[in-house]
Amino acid sequence: MYAMWRGGVEYVLGQNHPGQFETRTPDYFLVNASALFVVHKSTKDIHLSVASENLLNRKYYDHLSRFKYFGIYNPGRSIMVSLQLPLTHSS
Repeated sequence: MYAMWRGGVEYVLGQNHPGQFETRTPDYFLVNASALFVVHKSTKDIHLSVASENLLNRKYYDHLSRFKYFGIYNPGRSIMVSLQLPLTHSS
């Protein structure tokens, strides 16, 4: 069995000089993390991955988002889980 993990912080500068038909947006940062676990089972591998974006559940507007005009924030915290199991076919 082995495991890998990754984490990071994404920082986006505020838009303080918008174009004629744009609005200002403040800066924001997001914390993301993911992990992958692989279990060796005979000749096949079983993969389990877990990933999360916006771990701190920050409310933010992306500058290019069209939803900000309606007061809709970008997505909050999201967690994804994936399990890959090998299937064998016997004849």
